[in-house]
Amino acid sequence: MGKIIIVVAVIFLAGGIFFFFGNGKSDQKAEAPTFPEMKATAVGGEKLTPSPSGIDTVPLASVPETKEVTVEANNWYFEPEEIRVKEGTKVRIILRGISGAHIFAIPDFSVKSQLVEPGETATVEFVADKKGEFSFKCALFCGEGHSGMTGRLIVE
Repeated sequence: MGKIIIVVAVIFLAGGIFFFFGNGKSDQKAEAPTFPEMKATAVGGEKLTPSPSGIDTVPLASVPETKEVTVEANNWYFEPEEIRVKEGTKVRIILRGISGAHIFAIPDFSVKSQLVEPGETATVEFVADKKGEFSFKCALFCGEGHSGMTGRLIVE
């Protein structure tokens, strides 16, 4: 597990260096556009409004709502078994281990938590960007009741 964390850290570090220092062509300098030349728009096509500092601001309506839900992982069920959110909501799941070892997963949103054991927590975040009913489950074989350890995410 520690080797995976180190590899991920190295990849992020390399990406950050590339992002900040470019591709090595130091003789090319990009010029930042001046305020009158900016034609930025927010999500949904709304015009951004200039602030007194000259920096465009995003209207509050375009910032996604965040819904935080604590899900308890027990042998062999989740509590709650159903989570309801509106489409476009940023969802933060805090998985709390109560009994046994479990991993929370929502395959349709590519969500998978870290393993939790009793007394531990793990957090996952994603945007519920499609409507429908989606199953969540334990992604770690946790014993005889494992196959029934499921729940529903309902995106309205």
